[in-house]
Amino acid sequence: MEFYLIEETFAYRCYYLTGTTKGNKWINLNVPNPKWTGLMWNTITPDDNDLTHYHQQNPTSFII
Repeated sequence: MEFYLIEETFAYRCYYLTGTTKGNKWINLNVPNPKWTGLMWNTITPDDNDLTHYHQQNPTSFII
């Protein structure tokens, strides 16, 4: 399991990647009631990687 946190001026979200298409999730932390939502892909591109902070544990307070 891998968590990638993106903190930018207009984007504050986290991706949870399992390595398979099923089970991947993401959360937008800039909305009033954030919820984990299914994600249809399972990779972070090199461009995205420059914007993310890797975490082994869930860096948010929201339970998956």
